[in-house]
Amino acid sequence: MNSMTSSQIITKFIKNIYMKKRNILFTLCFLSVIFTKAQESPVGMKDEFNTVSKYTSRSQTGFEGLQGYSSGQAIGSQFFWPNWSKGQVVTINNDTIKNNYLFLYDKVRQEVFIKVKDTNLVLLADKGQIASFTLFTDKRHFFVPASKYDKSKKDIFYEVLAKSDSGYALLKLITTKFIKADKTNIEKAKNGEFDDEFVDEITYYISYKSGIPQKIKLNERSITKQFPAIAKVVNDYFYYHRDQEINDSLLIDLFNTINGQP
Repeated sequence: MNSMTSSQIITKFIKNIYMKKRNILFTLCFLSVIFTKAQESPVGMKDEFNTVSKYTSRSQTGFEGLQGYSSGQAIGSQFFWPNWSKGQVVTINNDTIKNNYLFLYDKVRQEVFIKVKDTNLVLLADKGQIASFTLFTDKRHFFVPASKYDKSKKDIFYEVLAKSDSGYALLKLITTKFIKADKTNIEKAKNGEFDDEFVDEITYYISYKSGIPQKIKLNERSITKQFPAIAKVVNDYFYYHRDQEINDSLLIDLFNTINGQP
């Protein structure tokens, strides 16, 4: 087991910024923060990113920053969770970053940001070096690069809702787009809708023994179609839960049942 502490790992990576151009795990970044009217603004985040911006630039980091937004507020959020949260990042070298750090996942850019606790220092994780990351928010959320299941899918992350190495995995993909307010839309103007908006597109996938994920719709027919050998088990499950909404919780329970997990 690696005996290095999180602080030693981070220190090693920061040194790499100056010593090596290749295989850098973390680089300092600049990020503009959007305060949404749909949820409270993350406490202290504006000051933290403003501090970082004084010492970094796009040319220094290669990070192009988030796009500009047309108004000072927007519906929805570019972030998976509105505040910094506890969690961890596991690298492809099996190093774990967790103690003394907080984490933020940007759904628009599919980027993971890491904040050193009690400081304004913010780090951007190199996606090519991430084996997985976990956020502890309303519950535990575990993410892996989509390329783990499909080499053609790069720079995006699946949330793993349920998994068995010898069975089925249930994967969730959230991609978020920024939609500028359309001031020429008469219908929206009548309703007083003049705000920009972050719109989530959520899709679900099934992978068998880490194979190429198959997209499913949230209905019984689409899901059952993926399990021809055990169609009766799936049909029986839906029958006994026919009064329940097909959502994340129900799907997780279904997959745990299929995989023989409690």
